[in-house]
Amino acid sequence: MKRNIVKTKSGAAAFYVVIFTTLLLSVIVLSFIRIMLSEANKSSNNDLSNSAYDSALAGVEDAKIALVRYHQCLDQGYSADSSAADGSCQKIIWAMQNAAATGDCDVISKILGRNNYAGGEVIVQESSAADTSATMDQAYTCVKISEELDDYRSNVSSSNRVRIIPLRATDMDKVTGIAINWFSNGSTHSGYNATSSKLPTKSNYISSRYIPIIGLDFFQTDQTFTLGQLSINNGNIGTDHVSVLLQPNSSSGTTRLSSSTLLDASDKSDNYPLSVNCNNSGEFKCQAVFQFPAPFSGGKRSIANSLLRIELPYGDTDADFSITLCTGTDLNSLCNSTTRFVGVQAQIDSTGRANDVYRRVDSRIELVDTNFPYPEFAVQLSGTSGETISKDFWVTNNCWRSSEDNGAEYCDDSGTASTGF
Repeated sequence: MKRNIVKTKSGAAAFYVVIFTTLLLSVIVLSFIRIMLSEANKSSNNDLSNSAYDSALAGVEDAKIALVRYHQCLDQGYSADSSAADGSCQKIIWAMQNAAATGDCDVISKILGRNNYAGGEVIVQESSAADTSATMDQAYTCVKISEELDDYRSNVSSSNRVRIIPLRATDMDKVTGIAINWFSNGSTHSGYNATSSKLPTKSNYISSRYIPIIGLDFFQTDQTFTLGQLSINNGNIGTDHVSVLLQPNSSSGTTRLSSSTLLDASDKSDNYPLSVNCNNSGEFKCQAVFQFPAPFSGGKRSIANSLLRIELPYGDTDADFSITLCTGTDLNSLCNSTTRFVGVQAQIDSTGRANDVYRRVDSRIELVDTNFPYPEFAVQLSGTSGETISKDFWVTNNCWRSSEDNGAEYCDDSGTASTGF
């Protein structure tokens, strides 16, 4: 009996070992299967997400074509007509203007004649018609285009240091100034730590690589003007040209600068950078409000002859910026009321799909008059050997301002002229 008991206990122990070993191996196998399925699902979702993004980009590219055709029709003098034939200029203009007013998602298919399906989708062809394997069922489902925007957005960088911004608005005669914001969290900045509290001060603003200095030039005229008026301040009353540097500092709050401050900072005798408050809160780091001086001749500002020039004069970093047109009359409430940019940029909002995954892209497209581009530089050399430039200039002994309010200073254009080089 004792021998049988010992044998029974020995068999039970082996049985338990087999059970626990089987369970352990099952857990390991199931874990591997779960990891494999999870990775396969992630890979599939990533492919679908990229395909949906590509579909949205296809909508953006078609929107660019539609914009070109729309403006070509406008340049030819056509007007909107909803009853015109599909593909005609009258129908294209109607479709674009109606979509801007109603938010129509099908404007691209109406203008370009794309095959659209249920819900206004435009199918994106992935490969040849004969190849139907591994289809992603790609389409862009909604594309909206707007040319009336609350602000102008762009960026400056070491490779593209200058942006020219025409001032065109729904109520240009009511524009009294601008709000400029720059250096957004979304920019790519060399040496910048988004969590750092360090900001440039007046003593190190050029050497610091955290927030760049921005150059701002403002040109304005009435309907008739002379070139001389683009470089003369009319006392503290008005000017047709303001050129200032915006220097970041570590104070908080929005900087507000009056028209007289702009005139003084832009004057040749008192040229100095304007300090602008910057902090690490909000979408943009630096915020400033500028009150426009009146045009030199005192006439109404012309929408055809008013523009901003934003420049990155120092450093190799970059900065996103936005411009808002303000219509307030008081400096402290200058941008409490605003007006929209018209025909300067187009905003394209495109949604793409791949199977049941959706991606959305919001783009800004420049609307540039290619027949009359705005110059960024007066003269530029390629740098090859043998290229030279000659320039004549002159200086005076006592000529800084054209006039003062009290008439004490004036420019008599006297002095010693230098030779060219």
